[in-house]
Amino acid sequence: MKSKRRKIFYVALSILIAATIWFYVNNKESVTVYVHDVPIEFLNEDTSLADKGLMRISGDEDITVDLKLQMPRNVVYDFDTSELRLVSDLSTITYAGKQSVSYTILYPSKVSSNSVKVESPTIRTVQVEIGELNKKDIEIRCKVVGNVAEGYIAGTVEMLPETLEVRGQQADIMQISYAQVTLDIENASSTVVKLLDYELYDFNDQLIESKNIHPMSENVQVTMPVLKVKDVPLTVNFIESAGSRLENYTYTLSHSSITLSGDATQMAGISEISLGTLALEDLREQETFTYDIPVPEDVNNLSGISTVTLTITPKSVETREVE
Repeated sequence: MKSKRRKIFYVALSILIAATIWFYVNNKESVTVYVHDVPIEFLNEDTSLADKGLMRISGDEDITVDLKLQMPRNVVYDFDTSELRLVSDLSTITYAGKQSVSYTILYPSKVSSNSVKVESPTIRTVQVEIGELNKKDIEIRCKVVGNVAEGYIAGTVEMLPETLEVRGQQADIMQISYAQVTLDIENASSTVVKLLDYELYDFNDQLIESKNIHPMSENVQVTMPVLKVKDVPLTVNFIESAGSRLENYTYTLSHSSITLSGDATQMAGISEISLGTLALEDLREQETFTYDIPVPEDVNNLSGISTVTLTITPKSVETREVE
């Protein structure tokens, strides 16, 4: 019985060892992997190449390469083709014209270059055309759509950058008149800040779409202040005393209120504007005073009124003899 069990054990052990050897040999077996349409990334276009007054005018992102690779089967499991990159450094180019540039294969992070053999292409170069670089700064316009919420007004648009630098061949960039972004402020009740894409237009307001034009900014940051509008009463602080009561005077202000705009939080804290203080006991007859309106900082005076006139007159007092 023991001999039979021992025999079964050795048979099982033999099968396990054989499977392990087969798995090891199979994983080391070389297999072929095909990767199609891998785009080439061109480096230092906007730095080293541009500093020399040169630019790539052909060979855009549609330059691709088909690769035939050999690697052990176990490497294939970690070979994520989405991480495969082809890069070409243009910093060594010194003149304009058609020329060949080499590219380097960057493998996925989990794969060593020593474990991969490139069967094709055997010569790793591509053709590009280099031309003279021209620059132009163009106006950025903002098209505003929609309306702010009731009781608010839109302020002045601010854009960063204020102008857009474009690069390309002279014939391509000279046709550009302006760049335009579209800002939606529908029902806005606070300042709107957005990072927007833009479109290029020619001098006939026609949209331009060209791969030969290279803007130096991908987006434009647009800021539109949205301000709360509020009518605020104007007041004078009258100081009364014995025999000098406000009820014994009549007074008028040339303007009883002004219209202000500002940040909604700040405007919520403004209920009135005090023009100043007046002691009634110092008055003898009708007098007129002029006050500057103290508008709070960062608040806009939409009324355009900067001064107010106060006219104050004592009421007639009847006296009677008391016997």
